[in-house]
Amino acid sequence: MHSILRATKRLNLWHGAVRSGKTVASLIRFAEYLATAPPGPVLIAAKTERSLKRNILDVLASWLPPSAIRVNYGKGEAQILGRTVYLASANDERSETKLRGVTLAGAYGDEITTWPESFFRQLLARLSIPGAAFFGTTNPDSPRHWLKRDFLDRANTLDLAAFHFSLFDNPYLSPAYIEALKREYTGLWYRRYILGQWVAAEGVIFDSFDPSRHVTPIPPFTGNPRHVAGIDYGTSNPTCFIAVAYTHPQGPYYAIAEHYYDPAKTLRQRTDEEHLDALQAFIQTLHPPPEAIYFDPSAASLSAAALRRSLPLRKADNRVLEGIRFLHSLFTQDKLFIHPSCQTLIDQLVCYSWDPKAQEKGEDKPLKQDDHSVDSLRYCLVSHFSRPLGTLPKPKAL
Repeated sequence: MHSILRATKRLNLWHGAVRSGKTVASLIRFAEYLATAPPGPVLIAAKTERSLKRNILDVLASWLPPSAIRVNYGKGEAQILGRTVYLASANDERSETKLRGVTLAGAYGDEITTWPESFFRQLLARLSIPGAAFFGTTNPDSPRHWLKRDFLDRANTLDLAAFHFSLFDNPYLSPAYIEALKREYTGLWYRRYILGQWVAAEGVIFDSFDPSRHVTPIPPFTGNPRHVAGIDYGTSNPTCFIAVAYTHPQGPYYAIAEHYYDPAKTLRQRTDEEHLDALQAFIQTLHPPPEAIYFDPSAASLSAAALRRSLPLRKADNRVLEGIRFLHSLFTQDKLFIHPSCQTLIDQLVCYSWDPKAQEKGEDKPLKQDDHSVDSLRYCLVSHFSRPLGTLPKPKAL
């Protein structure tokens, strides 16, 4: 309630932990603004069309009478409380061109730290109708991120109201739900997504990976195991296959076998057909065969060759930070184990680190070196098993 009443500036930002109530509070204030704002169109933006629908429009539709909200996704427009609302995604640097020429009376933004800076600045320039205001939310990122550095840290010199949330600020979350989320995150992720702190990603990424606990022979399965696999494909770079066994969709998961081919060591590059020969030999060792094999969507030539062989290849979810967060959570909860024979994967998990040069720019990126086995594991597990952040049994809304 405090933030809803005090969000009266030109810029109003809710930032902090997941499931902390910031989205609900900001949308209540935005809905109020729609009913009272100066005449003119308003814009709603999110990283993707899917997140725009799920995080904003679906929530508003659940609150308002059916007659108060009509969405035309084909035109990228909506009518909300009698006002024209433009819809936009901010997924890359080209997104800011969507805003050129438009004049706005207000805007709402979701997941702002995932936007290109150019989109955010162009959007602010479009808020030119007297009395126009922006409302938006974000989870924390690097303390050097442009949103933190140029806006939140300068709140006293800008027409900006900022509201910080931790997980514990939402009184409607049950203690059991809070404990479940706390178990999922440690280190960097705990500080960002539980405490809502803007902290840098530094050092080893998988500090939750403990070889003394997570490297283990495969235990006897209760029931017949199932398999999935992941591929990180390269021509001049290494190509890696990882196989994962499991009996329950919620885990635990066991990386049971790997195949690693490095042309720098063999002094010979393999063709796509040779890679697929090796892949077929690899999956023939798995009983039953994998129900899906996930590969980086950029490997178009390998995909085309695999189609001719009727291999069950699927495009992987290759979002890096989401994948890292999911693997980190699995290690934290002791739901992911590695067979001792997967030595390259073990070595890379131990050494996988954040890029300090990217951090200087306010970006979270892993160093692009010795990461092919980790990427294979990430493609496989994230694509087949992960769920959106915060989709444990839903607590009562604010």
